[in-house]
Amino acid sequence: MGNLVYGTKSTDNAVYEEILETGGALHIQDNAAMGQHGAILVTGTTAITGNFKAIHVLADAAFTTLTSDITKDGATTAAAGADFGTVYQGTTLYGKFTAVTLTSGTVLLYE
Repeated sequence: MGNLVYGTKSTDNAVYEEILETGGALHIQDNAAMGQHGAILVTGTTAITGNFKAIHVLADAAFTTLTSDITKDGATTAAAGADFGTVYQGTTLYGKFTAVTLTSGTVLLYE
């Protein structure tokens, strides 16, 4: 089976999706999920709001605020910033994040 490459772009270039089919395997590559919409480097304790897909920890971090779609202990209660404790360097958190305030550390917020 040959390679099939399919790409689409919206008129404002906000969405780009590439589908590669090789040997029956289908891979979807969404550039937005890969950080190509930018990131914010957070080094202080100022509150940051927006729509973020991932948080990558560059230096051990603790959160005062971390508003997301992550729940605590499988319940419907949203996990709060302090629930995460210290998140260690090299860790990446995935989800829908809308507000982040650090107590300490350095993180990249991927839009």
